[in-house]
Amino acid sequence: MSAIPSGAVQSAPTTARRALPASVRGGDIGTAREPRERAVGEMHHASVLKFLTIHLGQHEREWQIRVLPRQNVQVSPHATRVADLAVARRETRYESPLATPPLLVVEILCDEDRMSGSRELIEDYVAMGVETVWVLDPKRRRAYAAEKGGVLTEERHVLTVEGTPIHVPVRELFSELDEMEFVVE
Repeated sequence: MSAIPSGAVQSAPTTARRALPASVRGGDIGTAREPRERAVGEMHHASVLKFLTIHLGQHEREWQIRVLPRQNVQVSPHATRVADLAVARRETRYESPLATPPLLVVEILCDEDRMSGSRELIEDYVAMGVETVWVLDPKRRRAYAAEKGGVLTEERHVLTVEGTPIHVPVRELFSELDEMEFVVE
């Protein structure tokens, strides 16, 4: 690997292509049989992931959870997905990949992602036993939640996980994006 010369600027967004065995499927790469390129390093995606990691992380002990960004989740004996964020119960022991169903899985759409592409992800997580799946669309400032039945519902005010104190105000979730986009130079 060669070093980047000082003063060189790398253009963004960068694309990544991953080759994975057929038994592995990741939320960020399409199916293993047809890996696809996906932009990485998008500010919309990074900003929302950062907000959630900090917000939920500040409540880990109080809410008895563990916040796990970019977590491998084994959704079936032969399939693994990479969740943008998984929230496990505090008592969950170390597993690699995570095979105990988390309370919450969050998928954050990138610019080229479509809501229709999230259906398979939601089905896999719900079938595994994940209680709640949030799908966030930073570009359109939309937040959706699917619970055990897998039905995706838009949440306009507060995202929650039923039976827990976990909550995220939708307006706050996207507030940094609003600030970034309205900066006048």
